[in-house]
Amino acid sequence: MSKSFKYTPKFGVIIIAKTEEEQEKLFNEMKKKGLKIKLVNV
Repeated sequence: MSKSFKYTPKFGVIIIAKTEEEQEKLFNEMKKKGLKIKLVNV
């Protein structure tokens, strides 16, 4: 039996930080504004 999958589009912005410290600062600033934010390292 096949279950139906409902796709919900999501939109995002990627900010390239020069250092881990800058990434942390930007993360904290965005979090303070109440934004839903995720960290990634590539």
